[in-house]
Amino acid sequence: MSFSVHNRLGLYFIAIAVLVLLGIYLAIKTFGVRINVSDSMPMGLYIIDHTSDEHVIARGDLVEVCLPHKVAVEGIAKGYIDAHGHCADGSGSLIKEVIALPVDHVQLTSSQIIVNQKAYYAPSHDISLSGIPITHFIKPGNNQRYGYWLYGANSPDYSWDSRYFGAVEAHNIIHILKPLWIWSGAKAANQGDKRDKGSNGNKESKESKENKINRSGEQYA
Repeated sequence: MSFSVHNRLGLYFIAIAVLVLLGIYLAIKTFGVRINVSDSMPMGLYIIDHTSDEHVIARGDLVEVCLPHKVAVEGIAKGYIDAHGHCADGSGSLIKEVIALPVDHVQLTSSQIIVNQKAYYAPSHDISLSGIPITHFIKPGNNQRYGYWLYGANSPDYSWDSRYFGAVEAHNIIHILKPLWIWSGAKAANQGDKRDKGSNGNKESKESKENKINRSGEQYA
């Protein structure tokens, strides 16, 4: 009798685990839920922002990114991203915050990313916390390549972001996201540059419009 009860309990817990995994899979496929377990951004569940115009990227947006192939290969080798994901090359995606647009002037130093004279704390390391050498795809300099610069706002000390691989192109940004359920961390790099509305709640301010650009590379106005 006891053995039978234990068997039933075991099957019960297995069934629950299978249902949970199935639920997660369906949530990802059906509703666009993303799970972030990297502390470079707040850990938790994110969902595709279906209310956002995905042709427009703004500073402060949380985005899901498929990295350029050579960067993705490095990320997989170093364990920064999953080897099996839904990006075109099979790699996993990243969730980061956008801090610079193609119209912005970006300067990179050994300790900061400077966007239009606004500094973001971003120390650059040669060795990771686990003792693995970090590849630098770009060099510090005053006039960095134009594009979308990504930042790990929740853990700026050790985030693997644009300080190492530079700007990404519009096609690398596959979704704008919004938090669904955050269980760890809640920092933001640039609270003032979020998708703010004008005083009437509908029209966007001039400053907000200047902080946006569409994916074709033209400034949004």
